Amino acid sequence: MLDFGDVLPGQYAQRDVTLANRTTGEVVADVYVEDDATQAFLVDGSVVGGRTTVRVAGGATVPVTLRFAPNRGGRAEGTLRVDSTVGKGSTFELTLPVPPSAVSH
Repeated sequence: MLDFGDVLPGQYAQRDVTLANRTTGEVVADVYVEDDATQAFLVDGSVVGGRTTVRVAGGATVPVTLRFAPNRGGRAEGTLRVDSTVGKGSTFELTLPVPPSAVSH
């Protein structure tokens, strides 16, 4: 789970995740947020509800920025999807950031 914390309408929070291609060939994937009923999530500069295309070389990683920009109060949730369009059946590893509350000082 990727938690954006408390974000007021009109403001936003961003989190970076890392996609790792554990195959030897390039993979091209569509990255988007599904089930976003509040239309509050963006992926790497796409329009709300849009997709962005990511190319990941074999054995490489790429950062993907997710933005949460609510237009109203209340809980919002969605599912991050990574659908390969070239290199079907490829395995991705998704690395999520450590929530600030989990970091000891």
